[in-house]
Amino acid sequence: YADYSENPWMIRVFEPNNPVCFLNTDKVPAPEQAEKGGVSNITEAKLIVFLTSVFIKAGCKPSDIGIIAPYRQQLKIINDLLFLSSIRMVEVNTVDKYQGRDKSIILVSFVRSNKDGPLGELLKDWRRLNVAITRAKHKLILLGCVPSLNRYPPLGKLLHHLNSEKL
Repeated sequence: YADYSENPWMIRVFEPNNPVCFLNTDKVPAPEQAEKGGVSNITEAKLIVFLTSVFIKAGCKPSDIGIIAPYRQQLKIINDLLFLSSIRMVEVNTVDKYQGRDKSIILVSFVRSNKDGPLGELLKDWRRLNVAITRAKHKLILLGCVPSLNRYPPLGKLLHHLNSEKL
């Protein structure tokens, strides 16, 4: 049994009666990186792998956990970090690959963290957002930078709703 009382955000994440949790990375150094391989965010990737490891240590089966990110470069980094952490059997995929399927726990890394830079096209599609947020049977954890994500109309509406519901 781990004591998370020093980290109130972790209590929110792992509270069984809290089915949806948004972790705002705005206050931590979590810059996105754009390379020829695509867009990634190493801080979000590390957080996703950490949360995944805690769920597994708490008794969740890796095959019941799914990780979604809109960018392949982010998926590659997450897969590499999972491998280095000896975590296997966790499905890591794009939103499109999760169409029609679900998992007990879904973690979503939105990656984007630039308040003024160019907007990518992937996060503007409300259908993809709908797929991402409806794949979780029991727990949905979303990670992202609120000021950046608010620039995408579908995500802005979702964030407003989550905030009004205190999620």
